[in-house]
Amino acid sequence: MGKLALVCQKNNADLYLKAHPTLLQDKSSGKLSGNVYYINPTTDIYPYLNKFDALITDYSSIMFDFLLTQKPILRLDIQEGTHKSFEPDFGLVPDIAFAYLFTDKTLPAVLSQALIHDCKQDERQKMADALFETDPLQSASALVKFLQKEVNACVASSHDFYVEHY
Repeated sequence: MGKLALVCQKNNADLYLKAHPTLLQDKSSGKLSGNVYYINPTTDIYPYLNKFDALITDYSSIMFDFLLTQKPILRLDIQEGTHKSFEPDFGLVPDIAFAYLFTDKTLPAVLSQALIHDCKQDERQKMADALFETDPLQSASALVKFLQKEVNACVASSHDFYVEHY
């Protein structure tokens, strides 16, 4: 972690760490040291994704949502048979090399490359286009139209449905 913090510092970047909520139950957040910050695992970071300069992950689905920021994504290069509890399955997503792959040894150099000489912008855009058929700015409108169509179909076929107010 020290090397990574130094690379971030050299690139005038802060490092934010967030574990998966099921792995860590520490509810605190805050500055750990210098340019390193810890985010409470239960914090919803989606509203803040665009504030980050890059994403470093092992195998989290957030990497696909992070594509919409158009910023670098670094993914742990997990070789088949080497992970303790699962094997990543990319079988359901297009075979587009949108993420920088890293290992423990290569992470500092790969991060520097991603921040300074980002050469994967086109691949990220191709992957985003393949995964997100709707323009992200229009997605809420498309969702409302879809839901309205479903409600109208339910009413037309006289199925019962309930609306809950919160």
